[in-house]
Amino acid sequence: MEQYKRIVDDRWSYKIACTKEYTHGYHVYPAMMIPQIARAIIDEFYPKDKCELLFDPYCGSGTSLVEASLKGINSIGIDLNPLARLIAKVKTTRYNVEDINRLFFDIQSQLMFYSEALVLNTNFDRISNYTYWYSKENLLKLSFLSQLIDKCGDYIDFFNVALSEVVREVSFTRNGEFKRFRMKEEKIKSFRPNVFRLFEEKVLRNIGGLLEYNKAARSCRTKVYGYNSSVAIPNEIIESAKVDGASEYKIFASMIIPLSKPVIATIGLIVFLAKWNDWNTSLIYIQDPKLYSLQYLLQKILKEKLVNITKG
Repeated sequence: MEQYKRIVDDRWSYKIACTKEYTHGYHVYPAMMIPQIARAIIDEFYPKDKCELLFDPYCGSGTSLVEASLKGINSIGIDLNPLARLIAKVKTTRYNVEDINRLFFDIQSQLMFYSEALVLNTNFDRISNYTYWYSKENLLKLSFLSQLIDKCGDYIDFFNVALSEVVREVSFTRNGEFKRFRMKEEKIKSFRPNVFRLFEEKVLRNIGGLLEYNKAARSCRTKVYGYNSSVAIPNEIIESAKVDGASEYKIFASMIIPLSKPVIATIGLIVFLAKWNDWNTSLIYIQDPKLYSLQYLLQKILKEKLVNITKG
């Protein structure tokens, strides 16, 4: 056994790595890929000077898309989750920091004069079981924040990502778990989160990440789509490719085929299993027992055993 020495490779552990650099720290997300892993995969395996597009069919919060933009690689991400798409879109957008700071200052100024009378939308019936998950005070403050964010024009999504985290953290959900479990009543009595302060902290954190990202990201295009890749390919993807000058062959080879791989693989597997397990065809076309297929022989053995069991 001494000749087989154990080798420990810590290259992929990233135990002390900062996984929240650039825009990766915008929003927590379950089972988010470690950015350094995506970075290492791109560095080691993408064809140098030949990679025109990175396609992630289950992009989640956009880790791979961010890393592609840091390398100057165009990317397309797909996900069914609208929150994931929102995060991915914001994380890969190079916003003007000066504009964000100005809008953020305006929001902070209005928060100083908050009162319940200023809240326009006080009907929360659209939220399922809202009294179970939120206090009335926090719901009104969240509604007021949303009201202010709606005035931010092209930067609404940036501020909504920060608000999304706050919505979760001020609820009666047990934080630290992604599944929704309500706190115990004893803890709820003493639970007094500062909604506005949490929002300010999230925005300041994200502005810091944006500054890093704007300096590091290269010129490229990132698109995030929301559709089920096993159902259909949206026309907007094909139309955007045509606008960029792609030929019919280029669209088919570079977009249609890669996007259709899950469907092709599924159909191929089903057809293969159907043919592999087919034993009845041997009885129709083959008369020589020496040429019977393995599936027929297995079926024959099973039937003989079943008859013996029935007789026994």
